[in-house]
Amino acid sequence: MTARSRIVAAAAIAALAFTGTGMTAGAASASSTGAAACGVQHGEWYSSGTTNKVDVYNECSTGKYVCVEIPYWADYGPKYIPGRTTVTLLYAPIVAPEGRSIYYAASSSSC
Repeated sequence: MTARSRIVAAAAIAALAFTGTGMTAGAASASSTGAAACGVQHGEWYSSGTTNKVDVYNECSTGKYVCVEIPYWADYGPKYIPGRTTVTLLYAPIVAPEGRSIYYAASSSSC
């Protein structure tokens, strides 16, 4: 994927997130400090080949570590998502349940 196509894809996902279609909030985004709110959004859960996947967009200007909650399975992560970037997470083999949500990791080494 070229840098231009990444920018176009990120802009499209950001537009979907802004209009409330296509992406859903995956992690808490409200801030009680008065700073501008930002969050992590995710698209639909899907499978391809032998892997479960989800597209994740970090709408914040700073990078975030996130985890994927998978019912009855070990959660995936943490995975670093750079600021204002979309990343496709290959979070589990196809035999695992579909992911349930995205949440902020407790640290860079632990969900």
